[in-house]
Amino acid sequence: MFKDVAEALAVLKEGGSDNYRWIAAIDYLLNDAPEENRQQMADKLATMPATHRDAIDEMLKIFRRVKILA
Repeated sequence: MFKDVAEALAVLKEGGSDNYRWIAAIDYLLNDAPEENRQQMADKLATMPATHRDAIDEMLKIFRRVKILA
């Protein structure tokens, strides 16, 4: 879905109302980006308030289920 880290980061910086694209960017940064970027994203999630982290985790679970079905 993303050609590189810069594209995924741009989606996160832009924000916007496209939650699917936003969560896809997080998924890319956690799983498909180079190791350094994966670790940076994991570190950011680890330092978020638990309520935010839990919400993102739930969205990632749904995203991954949909991705498998597609």
